[in-house]
Amino acid sequence: MSYCEVSLTFDNEDHFLDIPHTEVCVSRRYNRNGDSEYLINHSPCRMRDIVSLFYDTGVGREGYSIIGQGKIAEIVSAKDSDRREIFEEAAGIAKFRFRRTEAERRLAAALRVLHRVGLEPRRIFITAGDGSYREVEL
Repeated sequence: MSYCEVSLTFDNEDHFLDIPHTEVCVSRRYNRNGDSEYLINHSPCRMRDIVSLFYDTGVGREGYSIIGQGKIAEIVSAKDSDRREIFEEAAGIAKFRFRRTEAERRLAAALRVLHRVGLEPRRIFITAGDGSYREVEL
């Protein structure tokens, strides 16, 4: 055998996870050569897809929906930035911060491409979900 695989299956009858299946199987296959494959319902996906699926559910690497004994003192004594991350995850806004970071990363990449081809944008227009936009000077 040249790989190992771990799968977690979740009951999604109430569609708590934003996926149109009543049962969700999340898997990671680790190959002997060090490569990893991620799967949702036996379909290949990116780790980012799995992380975004579980945002705001309390399930995940940093999820605090269930706090074990001794963790309260750890949270209280944590740095402000760490404590903020914990509360953002619990409040359900962590996924929006993640989306914002990803959008900013894509915008920076697009601006680098424009600079590379010799275009110097002076302003950009950012659109919101409601159709409104705002102008940003660069």
